[in-house]
Amino acid sequence: GDVYKRQRQENRNMNEEIRQRTKWFMEDRFGMFIHWGLYSIPACGEWMMSQKEMTIEEYSKYFDQFDPVDMSAIFCNMVENAIESCVKCKQRVIQLKIRKEKGYVFIKMKNSCESVHQVGERMLSTKEDTFYHGFGLRNMQDVAQKYQGDLHCCFDQEHQLFITKIHLALPHVS
Repeated sequence: GDVYKRQRQENRNMNEEIRQRTKWFMEDRFGMFIHWGLYSIPACGEWMMSQKEMTIEEYSKYFDQFDPVDMSAIFCNMVENAIESCVKCKQRVIQLKIRKEKGYVFIKMKNSCESVHQVGERMLSTKEDTFYHGFGLRNMQDVAQKYQGDLHCCFDQEHQLFITKIHLALPHVS
């Protein structure tokens, strides 16, 4: 009983914290839609199965090569970090480029940023609540390594931009 009540209260507190943290997002009517799925592997478009008249067996070979949790770790962390940084800036810019070349996917995001908290080569979270935050770049690095790629972040102080670059090896599906 007490454990259940305590957990419900913690969930309520966390939900309220999320509502407060994202209040500006709802009020400013900022929106972004990133659409990706199994068809991202061969880069043929979301109607690939229909247009190429693929059987379920032919299409299902991509299921083993695509982990939506990994892609969410990359895009959700990148976008959330960019938006939170832009909110603090007068000039708000977010630029996302994704391209496929020679068996790799290259993802590059530039966003407005006034400053970064850095210790040596390591970028640190500037969020007040460090218990629930500060894992995004590490998670993105882990995903990049899983796909034989890498993550590189830097701060361009002259142009006040935070730049994130990721490259991932595309799975080879025969």
